[in-house]
Amino acid sequence: MIIWGPYCEEILMWLPPTKPDHRMLASLPVALAVFMLAMLLTTAFTFYIVQNTREQERARFDALARRTQTAIEQRMQAHINVLYAGRAFMAGSRKIDRPKWRAFVEALSLADRFPGIQGIGYAIRIPPQDLSRHVAEVRRGDLSAYRVWPEGDRPELTSILYLEPMDERNRAAIGYDMYSEPIRREAMARARDTAEPALSGKVRLVQEITEDKQPGFLIYLPLYRNESPLATAAQRKADLLGYVYAPFRADDLFTGIFGTQPHTRIDFEIYDGSPSPETLLHDHNPAISGLHPSAQAYHMSIAAPIAGRTWTILYTTTPAFGSSAERELAIAVFLSGSLVSSLLAGIIWALASSRSRALAMANDMTAELRNADRAKDEFLSVISHELRTPLNFIMGFGSILEDEILGPLNPEQQDAVKKLLQGAERMLLLVNDLLDFAQIQSGMLHLVPVTTDFPPLAREVLDTLKPLAEQKGLELAGHFPEHLELTLDGPRIVQVLTNLVGNAVKFTPAGGRIVVTSRVDGQDLLTEVLDNGIGMAQQDLPKLFARFKQLDMSSTRQSGGTGLGLSISKAIVEAHGGSIGVRSEKGKGSTFWFRLPLT
Repeated sequence: MIIWGPYCEEILMWLPPTKPDHRMLASLPVALAVFMLAMLLTTAFTFYIVQNTREQERARFDALARRTQTAIEQRMQAHINVLYAGRAFMAGSRKIDRPKWRAFVEALSLADRFPGIQGIGYAIRIPPQDLSRHVAEVRRGDLSAYRVWPEGDRPELTSILYLEPMDERNRAAIGYDMYSEPIRREAMARARDTAEPALSGKVRLVQEITEDKQPGFLIYLPLYRNESPLATAAQRKADLLGYVYAPFRADDLFTGIFGTQPHTRIDFEIYDGSPSPETLLHDHNPAISGLHPSAQAYHMSIAAPIAGRTWTILYTTTPAFGSSAERELAIAVFLSGSLVSSLLAGIIWALASSRSRALAMANDMTAELRNADRAKDEFLSVISHELRTPLNFIMGFGSILEDEILGPLNPEQQDAVKKLLQGAERMLLLVNDLLDFAQIQSGMLHLVPVTTDFPPLAREVLDTLKPLAEQKGLELAGHFPEHLELTLDGPRIVQVLTNLVGNAVKFTPAGGRIVVTSRVDGQDLLTEVLDNGIGMAQQDLPKLFARFKQLDMSSTRQSGGTGLGLSISKAIVEAHGGSIGVRSEKGKGSTFWFRLPLT
């Protein structure tokens, strides 16, 4: 709250009491100035919230896309591992027939463990001169109508001999020579020559015997004669027996991974190679286009190398992706700030309409403010001092760059950009403190405790602040155990230690020394930050951890800051079940300490 009463009274003393219209006109610039200042702060906070929301949304989108990518790649690797198991089964068996292959596949429980895979099969390689003998041999077994198709003379023949589970779709594929089709042939030849799994391009499976047709693909793993030398591609080609392979209906596969309902926040499309309508393998949500995303959507493309071939996966956010609560917060802040700005300007205008009303309202406001927390006045003082300077930097030097006054980039421009960034950084640090304080006040301080090795965290803080200490001519040293694990929120404890060490650097004169130590003390980890700086009087120590309190509140504010750092640190440590304090003597330095429970 701002003490308007005394100022308004002083203004009204200079206005003729018999001319209220003149007083109203004289107050108009003051009311407009109040409105513009309040709207400036409202706009700054709204812009920060919008930017922060966008950054958080982008991070969430990236995490969702990476998790989806990992799920796809892990599932495809699992299918490849199944083919390796099939090849080992065949290589380790003296004789394989259809019942044995069926028992092997049934033991894998494909429907439960690998939903989406069409089956596991074996395609035998047939020398052209042995075709008739091969067909006759199979017909004498359990397939009296067996044939190798399509017909025709070809130098290289294969035939799907086993394919389980033997449902209606897979039965239609028995006897098919996959090597006769160019896309399959490329993958089979690559598998044969490299002795590695090979993914085919987009195909129409011969199992597509219904109206519900889907894009498909296959993965091949070559099987060679046992004890054969496979050092060269020519040797591998000569000793090839056939292929253990798996056909996939793309939509069935990815439905098996992600379910039948599209993800509410992210969509993805999988392409065989470069994205185009012709190479589309699977569209997770046909209502959203990854090739032509909306201007509001986040989108990214990730390559997925699988078995010698690369899929391109386009990720796009859905309209429901954004956090409506966070977006509504920005709107609420702007609308509330606009309303408050208008009310403040209206109060100034209304105060000027009547001397008696203005004095009465000023007296009432003054009486109320005497009973309020003095920290509110200091809060607005800090807001005015700490935010106005970076905003002036942003506006002033931003105008120079925008108007091209400096022309091509030169030392003056570089200096302007540097100052602009420094101002923005100060504003960000200030706002972060204010947001932390707001969370603490509302009881919403959120911790993410995990088991963490404490010494590396402490060393990280010292490494970060050492350049600043050296710049001031200070010695910064640390002594920590080699290894000590605690359950804590690492970033929050780093925030506490950074604040304590940063204060020591800030208030220790050149040539001073700062030592940070950690040791086990009973059931606690005791961390101390010792300096030989300016120190503090005993009567000032109780003020240190109060919010918005700084011992140096002079107009120069040489050290800067919001007065929130120690208050926030106290809340973080106590939220961990610990305690924090200080020992100091004027002119002899200070020792800030905090304890964290070991368990």
